[in-house]
Amino acid sequence: MTWGTGTGVLTGVGNFNGEVCKFGTAASSTATGHVMALVSGTWIEADKDTVAHGKALLGVATGSAVSSNHPTNGYLIKGMVRLQDSIAGTSPAAGQVVYLGTNGAGTVDATTSAGEIVRPIGYLVDVNTKTVFFDPDKTWVELV
Repeated sequence: MTWGTGTGVLTGVGNFNGEVCKFGTAASSTATGHVMALVSGTWIEADKDTVAHGKALLGVATGSAVSSNHPTNGYLIKGMVRLQDSIAGTSPAAGQVVYLGTNGAGTVDATTSAGEIVRPIGYLVDVNTKTVFFDPDKTWVELV
């Protein structure tokens, strides 16, 4: 298990400042800046449609090159980070809550569909750069 603290200035996707970890095993492919879930010891792309993802430890992949089972800089578990994908939802704006979305992305619209997970993952800081204060809530709700 390894811990780290950041890459400095947030100039590119996956750049971060905060708490990172390197434990568990990476999935066969990791996309920089995607939200990942640690499920049964393996980091996989998180999705609100899968209950196991919604209640797992979440982190943002800080690189796509996997060595020693992890992206180069590990997984950001709390801090500032630039996500890969635009923040989905209706009129995203700085200060809004970001929820777990689909395919490793975030959204400002909480899902309303049965069987899906509502889990805040942080706050939107800058819409244009897709910068988020990533601090996943420790609670989650499965809609019925």
